[in-house]
Amino acid sequence: MFDRIYEKRVERGAALMDMVFPDWDSRIDMGKLNISSGTVCVLGQCYGGYMKGLARLDLSPAGAARCGFAWPALLGTGYSYRKLTEAWRMLIEGRRHVTVQSFE
Repeated sequence: MFDRIYEKRVERGAALMDMVFPDWDSRIDMGKLNISSGTVCVLGQCYGGYMKGLARLDLSPAGAARCGFAWPALLGTGYSYRKLTEAWRMLIEGRRHVTVQSFE
């Protein structure tokens, strides 16, 4: 069963991206998406780097974690980043599936 905490954080991050970067999800290369990487995470792919994305969104590291762009270091990494990446994939694939269906 998928942990709801990851899903909630990603939903919060997606809502923020929807407000400031229309169609951000269409720019994500799903084959490269990896939240633990500063270059191919959501912010990396949309803003050219994780840190650039944080600056553009005016987010602190804690704010980034609340929005699913990162995972708090005190909670551990590895598995957490894999689960975050999975949550982002599920959200983006769900949006893309809805978009494709709406044109059929």
